[in-house]
Amino acid sequence: MTRGAAIRVSLLEISTIAHATEDLDKVIVAIKNTTPKDLWNELERSMEISSLEGHYGNPVTRIVARLKGRWAESTARYI
Repeated sequence: MTRGAAIRVSLLEISTIAHATEDLDKVIVAIKNTTPKDLWNELERSMEISSLEGHYGNPVTRIVARLKGRWAESTARYI
């Protein structure tokens, strides 16, 4: 891509997992830090948090956030 080229993004998905030993609030803050601060409310609204079980029965939390349209483009520029 050449410098100054337009970015066209229609959907941006951010996902991660957190193990039981991790502080879920800190993981969510880390996800927020990948996006512009003015999008944090939209990011939180889009978050899906699932409780899963690891291979050995350990608890795992999956977090998925999806941004669409202008929010996705704004985040792509920010990154």
